[in-house]
Amino acid sequence: MPLCLFKRKTRGCSKHPVSATTILTFMCKFSRTQLAPLQRVCKCKQLLWVVAWRETGRFEMFCLNQTENRPAFSPLAQLTTPRTANKMEESRLVSNKEALSAEILEPSEETKYQDFCQQFGFIRRVKGDGNCFYRALCFRLVETLMHNGSSVRRIKDQLLRSNEDLVRAGVEEGEFKELIGTFLRVLDQLEADDCEETLLGFFNDHTTSDSMVKYLRLLTSAHLQNHADFFQHFLEAPNLKAYCTQEVEAMAMECDHVEILALSEALDISLCIISMDSSDGHLVYHTIPEGSECSIYLLYKTSHYDILYKHREH
Repeated sequence: MPLCLFKRKTRGCSKHPVSATTILTFMCKFSRTQLAPLQRVCKCKQLLWVVAWRETGRFEMFCLNQTENRPAFSPLAQLTTPRTANKMEESRLVSNKEALSAEILEPSEETKYQDFCQQFGFIRRVKGDGNCFYRALCFRLVETLMHNGSSVRRIKDQLLRSNEDLVRAGVEEGEFKELIGTFLRVLDQLEADDCEETLLGFFNDHTTSDSMVKYLRLLTSAHLQNHADFFQHFLEAPNLKAYCTQEVEAMAMECDHVEILALSEALDISLCIISMDSSDGHLVYHTIPEGSECSIYLLYKTSHYDILYKHREH
């Protein structure tokens, strides 16, 4: 299996800052929105902006040389499209489980939908914020551990052993100690109260949820660096350490297939990614590692991941 199936469409960014006025002009032309009311918020001089068209149908702007990955200002939230605006509550990171419907497909994908519904009956949506793969995998992994004490203990032991891997990769202990602590507290709480509402509460709390995502990013980065002899051949980067810092560890950066493989190895888990992006009218299944039996199924469509459930898993 080639290690480039889920490659980002773009990497990096321009060396020269793009003015917010220029970006807003393009956005307003695209959405047929008047530019004048937004120009007054464009007083950014040397900031580098990235525009994201969100799953909810909202334009949002992120400043790459600020410390927090948050929408830079709120007027952009008014640029919405009715077709997608109500897919998921804006404040939620992970949705309730819902029955599959044809709305996840384009009109030309009827064959895929029929094939899809034969196996999967439910979907859980994850916010499209660049962290969707890590958050979806983390949620489903923890969900599969519920009602299984031995599996919880195995993951806890793995978290504690990962300290050595992170340190060996050059990650400062202060950078990951609190993240692992958060992960362990979530697992402890779910052992005592293993209901779906509790799990959703943790993953929709931004601080807790992002801490778990950040830990998985650091673990992925450490695994890539600790096994550089293998992974460096599949990365378009002259410097693996710089790649991991900029593309893997940073929040809101989408992941490639090589990161998915590294994280599955680091956690010793298997997963299946069902891709809707093929052009032949059929679903494409990617099992990682190849030939393994999976309990985690993720839907990949237009550079975004959601969680899938087979009929028997509901």
